[in-house]
Amino acid sequence: MKKRICLSFSFWLSVACFAQQDAQLSQYFFNKTLFIPAVAGMNHSVCMGLTYRSQWVNFPGAPVTKILSVNSFLPNLRAGIALNLSSDVLGNENNTHANFSFAKHFNMGNGEISGGIGAEFIQKKFGGVWLATDGLSGDNSIPQLPSSGKYAD
Repeated sequence: MKKRICLSFSFWLSVACFAQQDAQLSQYFFNKTLFIPAVAGMNHSVCMGLTYRSQWVNFPGAPVTKILSVNSFLPNLRAGIALNLSSDVLGNENNTHANFSFAKHFNMGNGEISGGIGAEFIQKKFGGVWLATDGLSGDNSIPQLPSSGKYAD
């Protein structure tokens, strides 16, 4: 019975997730905890990193991504924790992310195996400069002012 409850809960979690625009990154290996929660604390030390990426320099609306990441090993728990804060600007879209990860480490022979879980909070904002792709203006569904979830009337 417990297996059925766990299985149905896992299925429900996978159905309840929605896709988002991922940050524009070109070198994922600098921040593995952003995508793989089980990596948190694998170095058995405190690791901090800053990542800045600007594509198409001096081009209006070009993608700019900034990430601050910290992860640490917790020796008493044989576990690791990680925090990633990021800002991703792409045209009119501005995303702010806070990503938390927890990983449990287990000794296995000469090596180590790890399993992790993560949670992410996203704040999405849209700017006020919108261009109609068909050249028509006056579309009431396009916001006229900067907003954070509310559209201008």
